[in-house]
Amino acid sequence: MQLTQITPEVPLYSISDVFPASIRNQLNTINWKLLPGVNVNEGNRVNLTLPIELDREINHYVHDTLLTSIENEIKIKFIDVPLCGICWYNTPGYQSMIHTDGCVSATMQIYWEPLDNTEHGTCFYNSCNTDDILHYFPSIQNTGYLALYTTSTRPLWHGTTCPLPSNILRVSFMFQPGRYIIL
Repeated sequence: MQLTQITPEVPLYSISDVFPASIRNQLNTINWKLLPGVNVNEGNRVNLTLPIELDREINHYVHDTLLTSIENEIKIKFIDVPLCGICWYNTPGYQSMIHTDGCVSATMQIYWEPLDNTEHGTCFYNSCNTDDILHYFPSIQNTGYLALYTTSTRPLWHGTTCPLPSNILRVSFMFQPGRYIIL
């Protein structure tokens, strides 16, 4: 796992090489369109139901290994960490308008499909103005971002920059590891 802070003023990190080979190999065999799921966000987002053993393996890896590595690297401690993430795919037409995550303490999104797509990731902004770009995270497999929120930092505005075209299905994992303290 590689973790890189985007700027010293903002607790926003690029994360790469997230999942180990054992999980990557299983994920690469999935036909995402055939997985059961629940449509949300007016049908443009489907929360997927992964095979039970794979879902457990991913969540235990994130909870027991990945978050511990992140804590050690950036000197924080997550508190009350839920043992669950969400895997979803976004269908053609999906667009996440600029928003903040409200009262969430931390968000980590890991992209999986398409393999290397530089146009349909997540853009973070300095303000609620789409011309005021802080950093853009491309949708590249096994990479993503970690955003930490505090009452003393400005809101982290973010969203996608354009709707997904008809030939793109975007799969990603979302984890909200709960509150944290700075060590």
